Amino acid sequence: MLAATPSSAPGVPQRLMSLDALRGFDMLCIIGGGSLVLALNRLTGFGPLKMVANQLEHVDWDGFRFYDLIFPLFVFITGVSLVFSFAKELEKGGRPAATGRVLRRFVLLFIVALFYSGGVSSLWPDIRLLGVLNRITLCYLGGSMLFLFLKPRGLVAAFAAILVAYWALMTFIPIRDIRLDLESLATRAEAAGKPALAKEMRSGRNPSTFKDSEIVAFAHEEFNATSATVSGKFEPGYNLANHLDFQYLPGKNGTTSGIPKASSAPSPRSAPASWESSLEWFCATGRSLPTRRCSGSWSEGWLL
Repeated sequence: MLAATPSSAPGVPQRLMSLDALRGFDMLCIIGGGSLVLALNRLTGFGPLKMVANQLEHVDWDGFRFYDLIFPLFVFITGVSLVFSFAKELEKGGRPAATGRVLRRFVLLFIVALFYSGGVSSLWPDIRLLGVLNRITLCYLGGSMLFLFLKPRGLVAAFAAILVAYWALMTFIPIRDIRLDLESLATRAEAAGKPALAKEMRSGRNPSTFKDSEIVAFAHEEFNATSATVSGKFEPGYNLANHLDFQYLPGKNGTTSGIPKASSAPSPRSAPASWESSLEWFCATGRSLPTRRCSGSWSEGWLL
């Protein structure tokens, strides 16, 4: 619904109240609403509160909880906003002006997001290029270009094409037949006569401290020694996205960031869902299509 503004001057844009309310609710969850509920649950142990708190943690791998919706919801809001913003922009200045505005805003937002994620406090290749805000910025760019250059039928076709392409890549491109998760690597280390290394993998230590360690060297050794291939795998550390991260992502993000502790769930920052990736590129249509949680992220590391 549009906010009631009976005394509005002509030409003053009205706000879409429902969208503003949804944005405010999502921001409340992002800035600490969920943390407050979790803290109250730890203090009280109240039954209904425990049920709500359970929805404020990510699913281990397959499935869906409310907390898995926070980031996609923000991208969805971005997509809906584009429709209203650029419809007016196209009327005023046409497609070239709107495209220039998108590119300028994209560059500015990406730089701001880059500094929010640490900027150049780390040297290349350890600079975090694709934090959450950077990904939202990329969503903005992709969604804006789709909306500016495609008609409604084209948007539907792009939606379907990207989803099918995503599924085809994950399903048919072969990967090496090795699971890149700590428990599987620990089992391999034991078989190789390295019990101390296996113990370190199961120690529960923060995986980000593994950079340049024997664990990373062992993982590369096992990976390079594996010649058999498989396809159609969607398990943690055993899918195309994770293997591409391991092979090609530069810096510590490509070797350790996002590795879970042994026998534990992936951390919230390292467990993006395949439907989130799809939604990112479909945000201009203001629609989403949930599918199975299956992939890693090029920004969060090769091992979930």
